[in-house]
Amino acid sequence: MHAVNNYMAMIMDSDRELMRFVEQLRKDEEPIVLVLFSDHLPWMGDGNAYYNEMGMDFTQGTEEANKMQYTTEYLIWANDAAKERLKSEFVGEGPMISPCYLMNLLFEQCSWKGPAFMQAMNETMKIMPVVALSWTFVIDGQFCHGIPQERLEMYQNFSNLQYYWKNKFLYKEIA
Repeated sequence: MHAVNNYMAMIMDSDRELMRFVEQLRKDEEPIVLVLFSDHLPWMGDGNAYYNEMGMDFTQGTEEANKMQYTTEYLIWANDAAKERLKSEFVGEGPMISPCYLMNLLFEQCSWKGPAFMQAMNETMKIMPVVALSWTFVIDGQFCHGIPQERLEMYQNFSNLQYYWKNKFLYKEIA
């Protein structure tokens, strides 16, 4: 239990520091928009005994276990200067999405259309909001394991788009 207590103490310290940082940003006169998200729940060893003690069932391979263990919350926050400039309150609950779409939601909140890459990602996000490498996808509003045959072409186009963006734009130096 000592390791769990240390882990929880570190989470509490991180939360405190994050709140301190946000309070500094809140006072800034420059418009600031912050996107925060976390990683999935950690493996707590010993057959997930820690989670079992808390009444959380992580029976491997079930949809509920995958949702509990691998989905994370995210937050798009803006200071008052950004809210005023962008004419948005930045309130409400966002959709369940993969982290690769966070920039799309940010652009939407800021009323920015974005380049063709963003627009293509928006179209894919409507049909396939959760894209995971090995376990579960959300496609057409349903959780599924693997890609249904009728969506394979869309998924391949998504993968190609990601590859192209990463290799042609993401890591290229600006001349």
